[in-house]
Amino acid sequence: MRYTFLITFLLILSSLTGTAQTMSRVAGAEPFSVESGTSFSASPAGRREAPGEGAMTSAATRVASDLQQALEVIRSNHLYGNDLNTASVVKSSISGMLGELDPHSTYFDATEFRELLGEQSSEYSGTGSTISNFIKDGRAETYVVATHPDTAAARANLQYGD
Repeated sequence: MRYTFLITFLLILSSLTGTAQTMSRVAGAEPFSVESGTSFSASPAGRREAPGEGAMTSAATRVASDLQQALEVIRSNHLYGNDLNTASVVKSSISGMLGELDPHSTYFDATEFRELLGEQSSEYSGTGSTISNFIKDGRAETYVVATHPDTAAARANLQYGD
């Protein structure tokens, strides 16, 4: 009896796993196949195309219009009116919005951005050396890490570790 029950159980189990492995056909997906040299799109056939340049220009125009309207409201209600420094208002507005969205981001106006690019393009001044602090025997000590060509540090023959 126990042996018959075990055989019946195994037959039922094997038929269930065989059924689970049969391919189910989804209506409307028949021409779909993934084979070597083929590609497919997971988007529906009637999908929208990406916005073109015209749509971007339209969005930029709407933003510029909204900004102009906001500045007019500020000018009409502000104490200084037409004497208001628009650049300052725009900068503080953008900085405030950006600070709310991501407190780790910073807005740079054109002048600040040029200065940042100057700093990032490795403009060196001073001795022409890169120094760093290291802890040695429990004390912080400053060492030369690198010198830059055609600088006072290079002419003085400063070396790594000096």
